[in-house]
Order: sequence, then C-alpha cells, then structure tokens
Amino acid sequence: MSDSNIMDLARAVLRVRDLLNDAEGMQWDRPPRVKPRDDDGPSAGQGGHSDPTASTALNDRRLALRGAVRDAEVALAGAVAVLRRSEDGLASALDEFVEGANV
Repeated sequence: MSDSNIMDLARAVLRVRDLLNDAEGMQWDRPPRVKPRDDDGPSAGQGGHSDPTASTALNDRRLALRGAVRDAEVALAGAVAVLRRSEDGLASALDEFVEGANV
C-alpha cells in the first residue's frame, strides 16, 4: 500500500484548502499598494476622472489571484472525480475477485 502517497495527497489537499480560505475574500479586493504613492511624480493626479471600481476590477494582481483560485477549484473538482472513478473501479474489481471465488 502507498501510505506515503496518501499522506502527500492529504497534505496537499489541506494546504490548498488553507490557501483557498485565505484567498476567498481577497480575490475580490484591490491589492495593497506595492509602494507609497509619489504625489509629486508621474503617479500624481492629473485632474482626470478616477474610477476605483474599474481600477480594482481590472487590477492585474487581483485577476491573477482570481485565476489561481479558479484553477485550484477546478483542480480539486477534477481530483475528486478521478479518485471517485478509481474508488468505483477498485471496489468493483475487489467485489468481482471475491465473488468469483464463490462461483
């Protein structure tokens, strides 16, 4: 039996769960500023229209986090499907093995 593989899988699933819990709410928020704004430099306001909603929605870092959350959710769903197919196949083979002995 491959207990090592089972433990590795369990650790990976728990780590992904923890990371998803951390990312769940953050994926919709504007990320923190990398460095303070320079009010005298090129990032200073130019008197134009500010759209904080669009700025947040289109933020590359936020979109990358959102994409990673979706990828993790899809990977987990795929892993569950693969393991269920393996479970069904193994259970069926075991049943056939045991029942075949009683024929």
